[in-house]
Amino acid sequence: MRRLAGPREEARAAEQQAAATLRFAATHALSFSFFPAWLRALEPRLRLGPIQLVSDSLLACEDLMLQGRAQFLLCHRHPEVAGRVDQAEFLSARVGADTLVPVAAADGAGGPRFTLPGARGNPLPVLAYSEESGLGWILRSVAGKAPSGPRLETVFTSHLAVVLKRMALDVRGFAWLPLSPIGDGFGDGRLVRAGGEGWPVPVEVRLVRRRAAAAAAEPFWQAAGAYGFAP
Repeated sequence: MRRLAGPREEARAAEQQAAATLRFAATHALSFSFFPAWLRALEPRLRLGPIQLVSDSLLACEDLMLQGRAQFLLCHRHPEVAGRVDQAEFLSARVGADTLVPVAAADGAGGPRFTLPGARGNPLPVLAYSEESGLGWILRSVAGKAPSGPRLETVFTSHLAVVLKRMALDVRGFAWLPLSPIGDGFGDGRLVRAGGEGWPVPVEVRLVRRRAAAAAAEPFWQAAGAYGFAP
């Protein structure tokens, strides 16, 4: 009887563990730059159980939410760019802010090697985000409407901001990077802004959940709101 009951109890314990686990899907940039400090700030407000974080492109993260395999989505958003989880069955709240800034490697005088909008007739080499990147969706929709639009030539594509940062440091072109993960590139002067006041794109950091969330997700949503949902 003990041998028969053992697997049943193990299965029940595993089911309880799974039910108590908070499952997050977060884009790569926010997984590294935002999520750890944000979670640490929330910990004193509630007792956190097991946490599972999947870090991927926005396209893949939205798939996890639509399939019910994640309880929360953490991503960059812009009011003019709708996502696939901007539907009535989901709730969304602003939990932070960021800015996409055009940056390039510094030259010997400390200026950018590539500067927006660039010289007339000469396209600027741009390090672009791929189709599955949420930052790419925002930039293609918003930055493309900027006045006196520059002539750009895509020379490299990735959905990872950290890869585009590395390529910018290698003087392959310029890239729009979120301020949060640029880090020491700005601090030591290797990366500098590649455009003036009109080129940065302000974005939000938003937390998304289903309206009909699992019981384990509700206390976290309430604690996140107490910590500071912004309108």
